[in-house]
Amino acid sequence: MLERVTMKKLLEPGSTCATIAAVADVRVLVDGENYYPALCEALKRARRSVCITGWQFDTRANLAPEKGEKPLEFLQFLNALCEANEKLQIFITAWNYSVVYAIEREWFQNVRFALGVHDHIHFRFLDHPETGGAHHVKTVVVDGTIAFTGGSDVCDERWDSRKHALGDSRRMNAHGDAYGPFHDVQLQLTGEVVGPLEDIFWQSWAQAGGNPEDRPEQIQAPLGAAEGVDRERGLSLRSPRVAMSRTRIEDDGCFQIEELLIRVVDQAESSIYIENQYFTSKRFVKALLGRMSDPARPKPQVVIVLPEGGHSKKEESVLGARQDSMLWPVQEQADTYGHQLRVLKSCKKDESGALVATYIHSKVIIVDDHFLSIGSANLMNRSMRVDHELNLSFDLSLCDTADERVELESDIRALKISLLGEHAGASESDPRLQGDMAGLVDRFCADPASKLRAQEIQKPKEDPVLSLLCDPSGPLDWDCIQEAVDALFDLDQTPVKGAARRLGQRLGVVDIDEEKSTPG
Repeated sequence: MLERVTMKKLLEPGSTCATIAAVADVRVLVDGENYYPALCEALKRARRSVCITGWQFDTRANLAPEKGEKPLEFLQFLNALCEANEKLQIFITAWNYSVVYAIEREWFQNVRFALGVHDHIHFRFLDHPETGGAHHVKTVVVDGTIAFTGGSDVCDERWDSRKHALGDSRRMNAHGDAYGPFHDVQLQLTGEVVGPLEDIFWQSWAQAGGNPEDRPEQIQAPLGAAEGVDRERGLSLRSPRVAMSRTRIEDDGCFQIEELLIRVVDQAESSIYIENQYFTSKRFVKALLGRMSDPARPKPQVVIVLPEGGHSKKEESVLGARQDSMLWPVQEQADTYGHQLRVLKSCKKDESGALVATYIHSKVIIVDDHFLSIGSANLMNRSMRVDHELNLSFDLSLCDTADERVELESDIRALKISLLGEHAGASESDPRLQGDMAGLVDRFCADPASKLRAQEIQKPKEDPVLSLLCDPSGPLDWDCIQEAVDALFDLDQTPVKGAARRLGQRLGVVDIDEEKSTPG
């Protein structure tokens, strides 16, 4: 095993994580075909309570499309659970989204959860305390004994198989329309860590205006869901402990996820594997550039798997150039210092010959096969600094014995290879899934039949106002809006922008340049 360079302690409660807790069993559930059945099985066994929080829900989300029968709709399923068990209480909090996302969300959700549902289903919208912020944590806790957390919400157009086959008839949304391939990663956990995860839910419940006394009394022995957990589904992580890190801007700011990812990248020796929905975090990119420019240390291979474009026209128009502006200097740094950098997408040709990409929604980072983080946080400013986020991390330093370290390292590497194989469209027995990471990627990228392909990185021209509004690094206020407007007008002093700048100065939105101002 590679010895990590001695630097700052990686997992440090209060700095890079909130707590470190014991785990009894951990499964990585890749894609909806693994997450939804595991979730349904746990919910069916619930005896006392179900606590669910998320960025988004859909009452009509189909939890069992693989069965090919009548849809198992989310809200109907919860109703049936309460009707079958009079002691069961279900609590749900969801981010009270901004108008920017109105088209993409199910309308009048609070009404849907209020009318025609069981009295034991309790739903509350959750406001973020800062302008421009969102509640982005996605967690389910059942009976205080089993938890699910990661990148997956229970909502429409999220289910897919790991094959991401084109034309899969099971990928049908609530309106009867087909949607494209979709990839995500979720964790299933039992053990001591479930307690702190449940605490996070009740924190959100109180913040949403719920009564803290609604929380059921703790049970003395494991009941319900943990007894019937499917330990065969998903990929195992043999780790005795897990670290829980958060982004939470309240109380002078909790930016543990950002600090943790900066430290782990700085300590990388041989490899950095990333799959994420976005790549726009300035601080993360700065840390990566700093690590790549150190001539005295080994040159880690860097593989980044991203979606091709945004999940909507809004995302594409706003964050596309911003993402290129982050990737461009990383590519330049790799070329300058001789790093093996691969920025990838996963896509397949349809019958017409057009490439159809799998949308990458997961938030995974693996470093040196020693460290693994899975959670809700995207590699963007708002996830690092504004939104409510939650990541869980596994590291060899959390193991007690050499045997435990060997097992965890093996499991982390197996997960990385499994994910790369999925993105390439390869079977688990494919002999190309061997050797170093960059070589593995190059073998698949050279095969026209493979789904793994290089992304083109273009030199961008960024719009600072749009970037600010969609990926802020702090709460939105007039000061930061003014900075963005200043930057916008400084990019190109055309007559139109000059006139707009003068108008902005008269309105008090844009500062008058001191050197150009005259008294009186």
